[in-house]
Amino acid sequence: MFDNLPLKLFSLLLASLVWLFVMGEEHSERSYTVPVQISRLADGLVLLNEEDYVVEVQVSGPRGILNNLSDNTFTATLDLVPYGKGEVDVAIPREAIKAPKGVNITRIRPATVRVHLDSVVEKRIPLKAVVRGEPDGGYEVRGVQLDPPSISLTGPETLLTQITEIPTTPIDVTGLTGDATVPVRVEFQRHLVSWPARPLLAQVVVVPHIVTRALPVVAAVTGTVRDGYEVTEVKVTPEAVVVRGPQRLVEGLTQVSAGAVDVTDRHSPLSRQVTLSPPAEQVSFPETDRVAVQVEISERQEEREVTIQPLLHGEVDRDFQRGTVQVIPDRVRLRGPYRRLQGVKQVDTETVEIGGARLLTVAHPGLRLPAAVERMDGGSTVTVIVGLEERIAHRTLAVRPTFKNDPPADLQVERVEVRPAEVEVSGPAHLLRDLKEVVTKPLHLPAKQGRSPLAGVDLLLPTGVAKVTPARVEVSVTLAPWLVHRRLPVHPTLEGALPAGLRLTEVVVVPGQVEVVGPRRGVEAITELATAPISLVRARATQSLTVRVVAPAAGLEVTPAEVAVTLRVETE
Repeated sequence: MFDNLPLKLFSLLLASLVWLFVMGEEHSERSYTVPVQISRLADGLVLLNEEDYVVEVQVSGPRGILNNLSDNTFTATLDLVPYGKGEVDVAIPREAIKAPKGVNITRIRPATVRVHLDSVVEKRIPLKAVVRGEPDGGYEVRGVQLDPPSISLTGPETLLTQITEIPTTPIDVTGLTGDATVPVRVEFQRHLVSWPARPLLAQVVVVPHIVTRALPVVAAVTGTVRDGYEVTEVKVTPEAVVVRGPQRLVEGLTQVSAGAVDVTDRHSPLSRQVTLSPPAEQVSFPETDRVAVQVEISERQEEREVTIQPLLHGEVDRDFQRGTVQVIPDRVRLRGPYRRLQGVKQVDTETVEIGGARLLTVAHPGLRLPAAVERMDGGSTVTVIVGLEERIAHRTLAVRPTFKNDPPADLQVERVEVRPAEVEVSGPAHLLRDLKEVVTKPLHLPAKQGRSPLAGVDLLLPTGVAKVTPARVEVSVTLAPWLVHRRLPVHPTLEGALPAGLRLTEVVVVPGQVEVVGPRRGVEAITELATAPISLVRARATQSLTVRVVAPAAGLEVTPAEVAVTLRVETE
């Protein structure tokens, strides 16, 4: 196996060299992806679309060389100095591709690249303050001033045209109660745009928050009014005014003082025009600072409890004597002006008349109060009870029947008879002395015309009367037609004719109307009355006659029964 080993190794080496030679001399083609780099730009221009340009480069050459190449072996460089502002398609010449020796470039894809060139300009852009948080309660941020208020940017004209303002980093104003200077920065990131680095300051202006509010106006009084008087009311017009000022001050206010009005030794109302003073610094009155103060002064009202004294007048009847006198209530609480009540320990009742009184006397008199004094209990009277000792008396009194209904529409009560007409009444003398009659219990009137007897009618005894004899009576009621009164004209009744050569010129009846009395239906059925016949046969001249008025129906009465008739006769 190891025979002729050197010869075998030499043969192998020779074969390898022959293979390498053959392979190195054989040509082939291959493609590589090559990045394109921009080498130069014209002065004052900038490339907007700085993207990664790549092209596919196809090359040919010995296989042995190509096998040792990669994408990074090649470089492509474009010179944009010849090109101006705008979008252009730049051709990639083969000379722009740097390739190893012995390698030929056969094709470039794409053959061009699109570039966007723009002018480099400088522009001042205003800064915008960004505020974060809230100042302390009652304060507000009036404004933020930036120093500098703007910065100068350098970059493509197209991009700078789109920028109108640049925000600052947030400026924290939380809890501020006054102005503050705060360093700020600009966090502005924009490709191809630059600005000079310099410190920025924000001047934060913090002022009190101004509010308006309506507050009540109060006024006080000083001094002491005249004895017996008091201040009853202090009125301010308008009752409230509008104040304006920092919120922390205004919210702490509850009212506005109108000062004090001196009422020393006053006994009548008074008024004052007052100019209000601001309740605190920086607080003002945006609408009005003038108010009217009216102080009402009146006589002081006092309360006092006093006894009630009954005021009796007259002497009781000789058969009685006065006993215990009670007043209910026996004390009363009064309210009134100080001067009126001063020294008052009791008040009298209105006069209670007991002259000729019999037995118990109960009265409800008012009180004789001083002027402008009133009772606190709201009552108007008191009860006075005068006790008397009584004696029993006997009297004969007439009986009067009473009825609970009316007679029928066309009837009226013509007569009421009571048997016995009088009864014997026994009871306290003071009651019987003023008693005029005894009445029956209410009776029902009959519904028909004529006489109707009502037997066994009870009598009503006045309170306190002990006995009536007899206890019952008989009553009869007679109903008759309902009589009405009506005035009707009188028409003269003339008979016969005047003698020849005479004529009747006028007939006068005096009175021209008379009153007719009778049943309603009969009276309402007639419209006029006639006289007895008057004969004209013997009339010779004007004459006056007294003539009877004829009743038109039975049961009718005419008043007056006669009238004067004057006949005026003239010759033809």
